[in-house]
Amino acid sequence: MDVSAQGFDVEPPIIEHEVIESAEAADRQSFTATVADDDELASVRFLYRFEGDRNYTSVEMDRVSFSSTFIVQVPMDIQSDRAIQYYFEARDVSGNRTLRGYNFSPLVRFIELPQPAVVPAVEPEPAKRNYKPFYYVAGALVLGALVGALANSSGGDDGSINPGPMNTGDCLNGLCDFTITINAPGGP
Repeated sequence: MDVSAQGFDVEPPIIEHEVIESAEAADRQSFTATVADDDELASVRFLYRFEGDRNYTSVEMDRVSFSSTFIVQVPMDIQSDRAIQYYFEARDVSGNRTLRGYNFSPLVRFIELPQPAVVPAVEPEPAKRNYKPFYYVAGALVLGALVGALANSSGGDDGSINPGPMNTGDCLNGLCDFTITINAPGGP
């Protein structure tokens, strides 16, 4: 005698689930399963506990639209790396039940804490040499030579240019002070 011909449902639901072995710690962990039955589903439950806990928490899974996909999100402590141990339970309206994983042998998702970003070491650039004192000294020498040439070409005290004495002791941090005296024609 065919039992299904008399309207008895003896076929349990089918649960398909892809195990994600590890995930990075986050505020929530999502779990999905595809659940189908030859008649009508009564419930799809997700049972979970964190590694080290004794009891499971049971949560009714949400159906995604009118599909056979069910989803649940488990709230997490973002600083915790305790694994999540879990299993699924599906029942149809006739009372047939299917498990994917078991309370004594659960599926496991390991949680990994994010690694701190490693900032590559940057070697400092070699110190740039400051060539300004050299340019000031070179410029002063060129200027002195020009002034001397003008003084020699002017021929005397009338309108001559007389650079004052330059003492290298007047230099501070590569900057040198010197005095140039220009006598106007007919002046003292």
